[in-house]
Amino acid sequence: MSDSKDLRAIAQPAHEPFFWARLYGRRLSWPVTRLALKTPLSANAISVLSIVVGAGGGACFAARSVPWNIAGVLLLLLSWVLDCVDGEVARARGQTSLDGEFIDACRHQIVCPALFGGLALGAFAGHPDGLWLVALGLSSTVLSSRFVGGMIDQMVLAGVRRAIRRGELPEREAGATAEARRGALARLRRWITPLFVDFNILHLLLAAVVVDAAGVRFGAGGGITLLDAVHVGYGVAFPVVKLGSMVLAWREGVSGRVEDVLRGRSDEAPHH
Repeated sequence: MSDSKDLRAIAQPAHEPFFWARLYGRRLSWPVTRLALKTPLSANAISVLSIVVGAGGGACFAARSVPWNIAGVLLLLLSWVLDCVDGEVARARGQTSLDGEFIDACRHQIVCPALFGGLALGAFAGHPDGLWLVALGLSSTVLSSRFVGGMIDQMVLAGVRRAIRRGELPEREAGATAEARRGALARLRRWITPLFVDFNILHLLLAAVVVDAAGVRFGAGGGITLLDAVHVGYGVAFPVVKLGSMVLAWREGVSGRVEDVLRGRSDEAPHH
């Protein structure tokens, strides 16, 4: 397969919606993609490798040491790059598939819980008496899992069924007031959702690991690291966001992205 600009144009998305991917993610992924195209590795195999590497990166944080934390960030970065590579390989070979989409979705439901589980174990190692820290970590682990995502999906489907029974699909939110409400919710989601995307979490972790490596500590006894603070922040934010998502899913039914999909207006380009 020739290495050409045309091939890269086929393999990489014409429009990259994520800032970090535009800034450097796709630049890092392309050399790896070129190498992968010279091997028999399939796009799905690369997706599985991305999951294994990402889960290993999350586990590294359980050791609570600067070298292991750095290793964790690097493995998570590699996992993210491989998450770009799998789609590029699939598109370059013309092998995009629903199976690939499923495996790619599984990555986000495995790597994030592994990360927050690792952070929880690391917090416990540094603060064995701070069981509340572990509780926050376990909360983040559970709430970032597919189990909770499935509950939200079921609430959305329940809203869809209610709308169908009332004959209000997909026009039930017509009217200036409803549109304004949807617009406000959409703006809120656009601000909050990126904070829970794995590569944005990665950059927060990177900043925390760098600060911790410099020996900066907080708290009365100087025993709180910035990584601990990130851990606590997500432990508090996850319940608010996930429970809020459940409420909105129940109230809105087919609004937002679900309605867009039903109308064939989804603008999310598949990885595979």
